Amino acid sequence: MQEFEAGINIVSVPGSNDWGEPYLNEFMNFPDGSNDDQVDSLVQLLHVRAVRYLLPKRETDWAAY
Repeated sequence: MQEFEAGINIVSVPGSNDWGEPYLNEFMNFPDGSNDDQVDSLVQLLHVRAVRYLLPKRETDWAAY
């Protein structure tokens, strides 16, 4: 299993399958590679995860709007 670091996240990708090596190659060639869809998808997932679970929650006074 290969891993790479994405900010504070570590992403594990099994190497013994049909998609693992192409997936990692896309990341290794980013941003100069010809494809970036999988990079974009993972970055969006990690961003949503960070916003929902890692950042402190703040109270909103909706009556003020």
